[in-house]
Amino acid sequence: METAAEMFEINGSLTDAVYLQEEAIKANFKNLELYKTMGKLNEKGVKRMG
Repeated sequence: METAAEMFEINGSLTDAVYLQEEAIKANFKNLELYKTMGKLNEKGVKRMG
């Protein structure tokens, strides 16, 4: 799922990337890297809005 999230991010679909990243975290909540990636996606979203 995280790879699909990366593809959406690359293609500019941040909303879909965040959704898939959330699903990846639900599936593997002990993986710290997933949370780090989610943080980066959130930062990108804030920059787009600001």
